[in-house]
This record gives sequence, C-alpha cells and structure tokens, in this order.
Amino acid sequence: MSNLKRLRRPLAIIFGLMLAALMLWGQAETGQIVGTVQDASGAVVPNVTVAAKNVATGTQRATTTNTSGVYVLPNLRPGDWEITISASGFATQKRRVTVDVGAKLALDAKWKWAKPAPRWK
Repeated sequence: MSNLKRLRRPLAIIFGLMLAALMLWGQAETGQIVGTVQDASGAVVPNVTVAAKNVATGTQRATTTNTSGVYVLPNLRPGDWEITISASGFATQKRRVTVDVGAKLALDAKWKWAKPAPRWK
C-alpha cells in the first residue's frame, strides 16, 4: 500500500503534463481557406487551380479542386493572401482575403466562361 501512495504524486504530475500537452496540441497557429468552384449554371468545376500568395512574405501555395469542385488550402500563416482561381476556358479570378489564426475561411467561386478569341476572316 505504501508503494501506491509513493507513486500517486508522480503519476498525477505525468497525467497533468500529458493533459497540458494535448490542450496545446489542439491550438492552431494557422488558418485555412476552403471552397467550391462552380460555373455560371451552378455545376461544379473539377481540376481548377487555386493558388494562394501571402502578400507580406511572397509564400505561395496551390491546390486543385476535386471531382466535387471542392478545394482546401490548409496551414496558411495568418495575414493577407491573394487567391487566384484559374483553369482553361474560364476567366481567371483574383481575390484578396485575410486569414486569421484558427480560422476556416469559406471562399466559394462562381465562374464565367472566358470571352472567346476573335475569329479572323
């Protein structure tokens, strides 16, 4: 019984440290941008390039939309980001957004077809 009493305090300290580590692990120092890309009719657009450039540092990240038109740009440092959405046949869109710590910023895009090139006669 005395051995159990001697172990109680070190076990409580270890448990407390593990609990504190779990709480700190859950704190995010980054944010993310998520969204869906649709065309003018509301149909989702897969394989669209979505690029993000940090205005202050120039850091760049990019991803593509999945078959459901959804994209995720995770682990972005807080600050202003310039988002560029582009794909062949569509007009390129640019937006500027601010990412905050722990934020999940929704940025959906409705796309218009690019203007057709003039035809030569």
